[in-house]
Amino acid sequence: MFLSALATDFQEHGADAIEALRLTDPKAYLQIIAVVTAKVPLAEVNVQNNTQVHQNKVMVVVDHGSDEEWEAKLLRQQRALMEEAATPKGNEASET
Repeated sequence: MFLSALATDFQEHGADAIEALRLTDPKAYLQIIAVVTAKVPLAEVNVQNNTQVHQNKVMVVVDHGSDEEWEAKLLRQQRALMEEAATPKGNEASET
């Protein structure tokens, strides 16, 4: 019942609530993004045999500095994870 009520409330007010949080408390907004995206598996499609491979990634956010510095660090981490996910496997340098 709780999840149903939450889903109904989100359908009615979700986008407005997200925008209000982003405008009034950007730190809390980014913390929610970090928590949610850390639990969402990144999917990768192998083009050779069209299979989907799931790789769970965890974004570690350490709270140091001002809110602006914290936000910049989080955005850099998110960009790095997105770039890593977009990089085809096999193009990585050998460690030998």
